[in-house]
Amino acid sequence: MISLMKHKYMVEFRLPQIMGTEFYSLIPDQRLKVAHFFDQNVLQSYSLNNDRTKLWAIFFGSSEQEIEEKIQQLPLTVFMEYEICELMFHETINRVLPHFSLN
Repeated sequence: MISLMKHKYMVEFRLPQIMGTEFYSLIPDQRLKVAHFFDQNVLQSYSLNNDRTKLWAIFFGSSEQEIEEKIQQLPLTVFMEYEICELMFHETINRVLPHFSLN
C-alpha cells in the first residue's frame, strides 16, 4: 500500500573539500531550485554549517524514493554525498506576519 501522507525527511549533504568553478557556477541554479521547493512546500528548511562542509535540508514527501527524486533535481547533488533519514518529528516556530490590505 502506498501512503499519500507526507512525511518529513532530513537530508545531510557532505560538500566536497575542493569546490571548483563548475560547482560555484551552479550555485545560482541551486538557489532557484531551493526557492522553488520552498514555494511548492517540498522543502521546510535548508541550512549550511559555518565551515561549508555540511548542508541539512528538511523535505516533505510520501516516500524516500520521492525525496531521492527531489534531491536529484538539485544541480549541486552531483558534487555531494548525502544521507536520507525519515524523521519522527521536527518542530519549528512558524511566525507568520499579518497580511495587510491595501483597501
